[in-house]
Amino acid sequence: MKEIKENPFNVKPNVLLENIKMHGALVFKNVIDAQSIASFLPQFFEHSTKFTDNPSKFDQPKPISFYRKMNIGSHGDFGEYPRFFRTTYIPFWLNGLGFSEPIFKPIISLRNHIAGLPLDFAYTKDVHHNLWSACRIQQYFLGGSFFSEHKDVVIDRLSRENSVSTIQLVALLSSKGTDFIEGGATIRDVEGRLIDIEADARAGDVIAYDGSSIHGVSPVDPHRELDLKVNTGRVVALASLYNIKR
Repeated sequence: MKEIKENPFNVKPNVLLENIKMHGALVFKNVIDAQSIASFLPQFFEHSTKFTDNPSKFDQPKPISFYRKMNIGSHGDFGEYPRFFRTTYIPFWLNGLGFSEPIFKPIISLRNHIAGLPLDFAYTKDVHHNLWSACRIQQYFLGGSFFSEHKDVVIDRLSRENSVSTIQLVALLSSKGTDFIEGGATIRDVEGRLIDIEADARAGDVIAYDGSSIHGVSPVDPHRELDLKVNTGRVVALASLYNIKR
């Protein structure tokens, strides 16, 4: 897996896109600093204890809000992809959630840079373009949490409709070999070989991949008993562009 150790904002977007297409994915090193992660996680865990898990098929009345749900199976436009993990939507611009901005700001800025957009494009919500940055945390539980191989069907369609890049970014807030031993992000290369993206990636790194590629998360520590606590397992952050539901 190709790593980008230099400042990605000093590299032209078309060069980054060409490398992502060529290698399947790129790993940008040290995009989020360790102190920001160390400050964020305890506050996130504390907030999480105040919430219960909504079912996977759950329509939040106000989608731009702080809530969480279990992702078990799939439904609707997403296709039938087996999965089992927890998602917490955490829009940092809402009152009391500003502690999460240092995590999501680098992801949004890098997302926009790769797409050739202004760095503040849809930074929070953009009513003019009917878009918002779906800032969220995904937790993959110890004991076999996973996401089967799939393509990002909805995000790919949304990107084409809005003439923006389909590149997806995943920021690692945990490290394989420390927080979990087995599993993690995978992707198929152009020859169909399965690549373990997190073999050498660490917390603070950002994985960039083409959403139309075949990718997934192999079971996280399936040899252990299932642990549904909010402060364990594989933890990642995303800030994809979503439509604003009317």
